Amino acid sequence: MKTKLLCLMIALCIILSFIPVSAEEAPAITIITQPAAETVVTKGEVSGKLYVSASASDGSELSYQWYETPGSNRLGEEIPGATSAEFIIPADITRTKFYFSEVRAKGAAPVRTEVARVVVKEPRNVITITQQPEKIITVKYKKVGALLAVRAKNT
Repeated sequence: MKTKLLCLMIALCIILSFIPVSAEEAPAITIITQPAAETVVTKGEVSGKLYVSASASDGSELSYQWYETPGSNRLGEEIPGATSAEFIIPADITRTKFYFSEVRAKGAAPVRTEVARVVVKEPRNVITITQQPEKIITVKYKKVGALLAVRAKNT
């Protein structure tokens, strides 16, 4: 019985040795363009995008997921719906934020981009003159005295 089992195992090993086995390499993801290291936006007028460009060594389709992180590390919270190569900076941010993207492809290890810093600056003060001085003021000889008035508002 042991001999038959041994012969069967040897025969199986010989048969399996003739079957070609290929060890395909897993595809690799390469980041081609990192998101801008720093983007400056104005509070209340926020607009802009972060962008990543990548490729997979086997040409497979890529997927993206953007994250918000509390600092320059790459440990963050997934941003729901931010799943393209482009990330629109939220219009309602009021302070500096940090973002990065994770790029994925079937069979490949995910790759994370560098962290992008979005700096929110205060808007410039705008001074608007609301009342101009009188264009012509008449003064009498030796009695020079006039009052000019200008009104302005700061926004």
